[in-house]
Amino acid sequence: MKSDNINNFYKGWFIGHFKDAMLDSLNFEAGVKYFKSGESNPPHVHKRHKEINFVFSGKVSFNDIVFLPGSIVIVEEGECSNFICIEDCCVLVLRDGSDPNDKYEC
Repeated sequence: MKSDNINNFYKGWFIGHFKDAMLDSLNFEAGVKYFKSGESNPPHVHKRHKEINFVFSGKVSFNDIVFLPGSIVIVEEGECSNFICIEDCCVLVLRDGSDPNDKYEC
């Protein structure tokens, strides 16, 4: 058995092809992301993988659509995503492959 704390992983990424990931995998990525109200990611696109987002807490916006806890948002490969945290939030982010370089501004 292994155990650790999410705060010990690079930006919350604990599974995937990342340095010091708890489970190194090219097949998928998993990260728990905590954002403060007003934080955002620059608009970006993943050209090779889908991104699945599960909103655990708070209020977020993807492409100007507001999502609340319990929401599942799938961003398809090639689709531009503009994320903004409206209220402090926790989001589980999954990708159907792991390539840390598959992120492009859009």
